[in-house]
Parts: sequence; structure tokens; C-alpha cells
Amino acid sequence: MKFIFLILTFLIFSGCNGKGSGNQQVDTQTYGLQLNIVAGNNQKAPANSAYPIKLTVALNNELSTTQGSQVPIVFSEQTSTGVIFDSHSAGITTIPTDNTGVAATTVTAPNLNGADIVIRAHVSNAPNVYTDFHLQTN
Repeated sequence: MKFIFLILTFLIFSGCNGKGSGNQQVDTQTYGLQLNIVAGNNQKAPANSAYPIKLTVALNNELSTTQGSQVPIVFSEQTSTGVIFDSHSAGITTIPTDNTGVAATTVTAPNLNGADIVIRAHVSNAPNVYTDFHLQTN
């Protein structure tokens, strides 16, 4: 009887290691994180020129009145056209949120006329919390 109890105890505790199954919905459903576009969507710019409005997102938490400061937000190009972030970073950049939960980056258009560009912003440690910007060159 003691042997069966020991086996059951081992199975219970070994199954509860805290690592979870990697549920991709946990960030939005459990923690209430949302990443929303504040400014910069649907812009046009000439090739090799900066878009006039910074791509700006706000990180909100539906389950809390506080916004996260210094949360890394990754801005990455999804279309491989060659945009430049903040005058130096090609294709991807990481910007921490400020004390209001806002992160922003400047973008320079690629050397392509008529390009349709998608820039994804996501929370660094929660890639399923994201939003997409749509840009064009003219």
C-alpha cells in the first residue's frame, strides 16, 4: 500500500513541474495583454524616404490598470523589402515601452517603388500578442 502511495505521489508531483504546455493563448486570455496601434498605420512614402509618422503601439493589460514600462516590443518587417528602422537597423528592431506603455520607431522606406510593406509589432516574450502595420512606397 505504501508503495502505491509513493508511486502516485511521484506521478502527481512530476506532472506538476510548472512548465505548462506552451498554450499560445495564455498571454491574451490569462494576462489580458493587448498591443494596439496608436499611430503610423497605412502611410505612403517615396522610396528611400522616412515615413512621416512613427509606427507607434500601446501595450495594454485588460486585467490591470497599469501599463508595462520597459517591456520590449519587437518591430519586424514581414515582407522582406529592406526597410530601415531608426536609421540603422535593417528588418528588425526592439524598442522598450515608456512609462505609459507606448513604444515607437521611425521607418525608412525601401528602395522600391510601389512596394506593399507589412511591419509586425509584438511583445518580445509573447509573440502571439501582436499587431500589423501596412505601409506603401509611391
